[in-house]
Amino acid sequence: MLAVLARRTGGARFPLSSLNLVVHKAHLSEAAAREERAAEVEPDLAPVIEEVAAANKAAVVARRAFQRSSTIAPTNLPFDDPKVAFKSKSNLDLMRSLAVFQMCRLRPIVDNADSILAWSKRIFGSTLVNAVVRQTFYKHFVAGKDKEEMQPTLQYLAKHGIAAILDYAAEDDLEASEQDDLAGEKVVARVYNYEGEDLCDRRMEVFLKAIDAASTMNGHGFVAIKLTALGLPELLERVSNALTAIRGLFQQFDDDGNGSVSIEEFKRVYKEFFIDDADDVPKGWFEQLDVTKDGQVDYIDWTGQHSWFQPAVDHATAQLQAEHNRERPIVFGTYQCYLKDALPRLAFDLERARRGGYRFGAKLVRGAYMVVERRRAAELGVPSPIHDSLAATHESYDACVAEVMAHVADEGAGMMVATHNQASIEAAVAAMEERGLGPQAGVYFGQLLGMADNLTFVLGQHGYGAYKYVPFGSVDEAMPYLIRRAQENSDMLGGVGKEMAMMRRELRRRLLG
Repeated sequence: MLAVLARRTGGARFPLSSLNLVVHKAHLSEAAAREERAAEVEPDLAPVIEEVAAANKAAVVARRAFQRSSTIAPTNLPFDDPKVAFKSKSNLDLMRSLAVFQMCRLRPIVDNADSILAWSKRIFGSTLVNAVVRQTFYKHFVAGKDKEEMQPTLQYLAKHGIAAILDYAAEDDLEASEQDDLAGEKVVARVYNYEGEDLCDRRMEVFLKAIDAASTMNGHGFVAIKLTALGLPELLERVSNALTAIRGLFQQFDDDGNGSVSIEEFKRVYKEFFIDDADDVPKGWFEQLDVTKDGQVDYIDWTGQHSWFQPAVDHATAQLQAEHNRERPIVFGTYQCYLKDALPRLAFDLERARRGGYRFGAKLVRGAYMVVERRRAAELGVPSPIHDSLAATHESYDACVAEVMAHVADEGAGMMVATHNQASIEAAVAAMEERGLGPQAGVYFGQLLGMADNLTFVLGQHGYGAYKYVPFGSVDEAMPYLIRRAQENSDMLGGVGKEMAMMRRELRRRLLG
């Protein structure tokens, strides 16, 4: 949830700062200083970013060529044909994928992966264990740690019309012991290790360089930005939880629960909080809140005047969209659709964008923290924030896609359909066709490297905006990421099981004829 997807389109600069997220880098001297500081973060980072930009340009060219030559109707894309889906993979690739996915299905191993790895390193040493991990999980899910290691993967994707979104694989999770009573209904999210403000500033330079590289792609480049990399994650979490509690004030003022506050309601509830204020004080506050001057204050009016009523990251995203999405969607916010409030939040943000006169952008994901979220809710004794069943999550996701799709067609919104669910992708493609939206019409599709290749490669080979999230980093840096991938795969056996069956069919076809 604590993520923003930023898209750079060759025009306006989209800079970030670890404090307020917006810093203008206008002077050449500052740009030079930025180059120098960025080099201190990771010496091989600049070549990596340049390689990604070059590969992504090639992917766009290949994608357009595929689109021109495709004779298959959008509703008949061959996602279920293993010969088409895996034609770019060698037999060794398929066998390694099968082995990795099979390991992900062994729940006792996956659930205790941290302990098993620590024990293995004590017995066999880090060198041997890391070598095994590198040739299996790491090679399957991570592109490498530098330009030389990543180049084959990037070029391989580009050849098939798939662009890459760089994603630094180092991550950490907030443990329960690090929380306090402010946690409330905490939404657990992927965070980065916090090692001081200097490191946050250097990470900011990394993001800026990636955005600059994406700007060379004429509107087709994406950069994944994790706000938790730019500051103390616990502080951001505490602010978000405190502000979420303050949101409840609107419900208290909305005495009759009809979604808007009248002047009479406002005065009555205001007096409960501020009994000594003069009678004209609440009237003055209400007039400031009533932006449309219709005698009613709805939640958009309320938050429009009081930006601190929004959770920290939601506010940062909306603020950036209002500034940078005037002509086209550049900043995309992430919505985890397994959350029960995903659809109403999405509808609220779409309406806020319409009133604000800017283009809405969203990356829609199902969510990757189901087990942790439920456990955390149980520990706190609060209702789970996520849907109670997988079917309800599917319904929520498809409803969110449909909601945004209408705005893509009518208002120029942008959407990244980030899912491994074939039915959801087929529904999105069908909706594009129904609304007259071509493969390059502002709807993008994203899957993780090493997963759902039968979806990504088919989309890319038929001209759609196909992307892979491409993690990079050393084996040690990527270890928490790899463990989480394994745990997620164990929770998604339906999709992975189907992909494994397709791989076996393709291997049998190749080996046995």
